[in-house]
This record gives sequence, structure tokens and C-alpha cells, in this order.
Amino acid sequence: GRGRLNSKQAWSAAENKPGEFMVLDTGSIQSISGVITQGRHDEDQWVTSFKVLVSADGIQWDDVHCGRIFKGNSDRDTKVKTVFDYPARGRYVMIEPQTFDKHMSMR
Repeated sequence: GRGRLNSKQAWSAAENKPGEFMVLDTGSIQSISGVITQGRHDEDQWVTSFKVLVSADGIQWDDVHCGRIFKGNSDRDTKVKTVFDYPARGRYVMIEPQTFDKHMSMR
């Protein structure tokens, strides 16, 4: 679906404004050691920096690394691997774009 690595489609924000986010469901509570991101395959659109939050229930969210802003992508298809200094624990992962190129889109 939208937002999966190497997908032809991407998650795209409805509007390029603060507070937009993409949520991933890992299926169960587990240790999360990082994320891998890509830009949009068919357009010059990508997230250049982002925050990550995790949740056990999809309601209560905790910032990863106290709200650190992680470096994102600089092109359409390169995979950027972001490894956390220490694992976070949860089922849901929220990626909250902070800066972007042209439009907030990512896989």
C-alpha cells in the first residue's frame, strides 16, 4: 500500500503544514530500533527531516529520543536508514515531517 518501501505510491500529507503525520502499525508491541524512509517515486517530493513517536495503543504517544529531529531524504528513491541510539517500545510508529522538498511525501 501507500507508504511501503519501494511502492510506486507514497503517503502524502493532505496539506504541507505542521502536525501532518504517517502512522505505521507493526502488528504487536515490540522493540523498534529505527525506521527506513524513501521519497515519492514518481515525483520530486520527500521529507528532509522528521520526528518519530511510538505508541502501544495508538492513543498515548511518546517522543523517540525526547523529540529529536532526524535527517530524512534528499531524493526520490534512496533508502535512508535511521537507527535510534536505544530501541523504543510500542506497536505504532508515527513519523511527523518537520521539513520537506516540494510536498510532504514518503514511503
